Amino acid sequence: MQHNQLANFQYPLLWIVDKPATVGSNVFTWNFQAIYIDIVRKDEGNENDVKSDAVQVLIDLIAYLEQQSGTSAIGVNWNQVQLERGGTVEMFSERFEDDLSGASISLGLKIPQIYNECVIPKT
Repeated sequence: MQHNQLANFQYPLLWIVDKPATVGSNVFTWNFQAIYIDIVRKDEGNENDVKSDAVQVLIDLIAYLEQQSGTSAIGVNWNQVQLERGGTVEMFSERFEDDLSGASISLGLKIPQIYNECVIPKT
């Protein structure tokens, strides 16, 4: 993200960045980074509040994803999906060439995958 792109957003902002997916034995993992950013005043008087809010929003996002159940529109059974957390919340200040602060965390959704010809959509 660059300064000229960020001008069109409303803050606070929760941004999801896709990362390389991984293929494992009977599992496919969608990896992404969740970034929460907000504007810090010029006097930086609200910087700690912005970072604190960012961490809380990321914790709430994890809680939300953990509570999902049922089947999605794309056929994923959420009862079988496991949330994989990166374990580290990274806080930042004055990032993206602007007066923005916040935090980020790496997450993954581990989806059970059967690799055989029965799942190939062919006739």
